[in-house]
Amino acid sequence: MRGAHLGIDQDDIRGPIKFDQAIVRVEFASADAAAIDTALLAFFDEVFDKTGYARPEGLNRFPPGPPRS
Repeated sequence: MRGAHLGIDQDDIRGPIKFDQAIVRVEFASADAAAIDTALLAFFDEVFDKTGYARPEGLNRFPPGPPRS
């Protein structure tokens, strides 16, 4: 990931990322959509944090919208 940039849209490019990895460990009590969304959100937050910016709340209507509904 080091040196990559995260494109939010054409006018909002964040980075460069200064880390080699984004690691998130989640133990699932169940595999329902809400648990998966929680794990995905934790991963997305971690990737954004690696750019030096916080992930905007509700980006792309997630959650509660895509990636799973």
